[in-house]
Amino acid sequence: MEKLKKHERFNNANNKHTFHFLNEFGSFNDVLKKVVEKEDIELILIGSEGGKEDKKLIQGSNAVNTMEKVRNCPVFEIPDKVIIKNPNEIVFPTSFKTHYKEKELATLIEISKITNAPIRILYIQKDKEFSKKQSENKALLNQILGATSFSHHVLYSSDIQEGVRCFFQSRESEMIAFINKKHNFFGSIFSNPMVKELGNNPNIPVLALHDLRN
Repeated sequence: MEKLKKHERFNNANNKHTFHFLNEFGSFNDVLKKVVEKEDIELILIGSEGGKEDKKLIQGSNAVNTMEKVRNCPVFEIPDKVIIKNPNEIVFPTSFKTHYKEKELATLIEISKITNAPIRILYIQKDKEFSKKQSENKALLNQILGATSFSHHVLYSSDIQEGVRCFFQSRESEMIAFINKKHNFFGSIFSNPMVKELGNNPNIPVLALHDLRN
């Protein structure tokens, strides 16, 4: 701990930041949850080493586990290979099956405004037509994101995971955001393998938001 403190004092002269060190017994995510609650933390920023050959190590990484299990605060994961800069755009995949809340999307909106990064709302179309409820939720999302720059995109694909991957890779998008559903993780858009793939992509930061009703 003392070595870490000396390292931070030596390498961080930015007076806009302060550093606090915590040495507490317990699992990584349990301690995080307690600190978030106690200190009223608004965003968890966590680094990761994506692209490892050891898949078991990847799937057990703190970054991915934190996105999956810490739900009382947004989690922003930044791979170590990413150069810190304003993203060119933020991809926001959605099924339009959730009743969006402004508070849930507040971090996404703030990042978009601060960085001037437009939000690209991505819907993967399979065979079914939009339901009335989806249309209503889409209108609600438009209203909530009204103060940001955003656009809608529809990609026709029978494979949702592949569709999302193709979209952000073809556009060279530099950030992805999603809503983490507690009882239906990623809704019908993503499955756990996709979560782990996104969370361990060595080239793109991932912002995990949370359904505050759960």
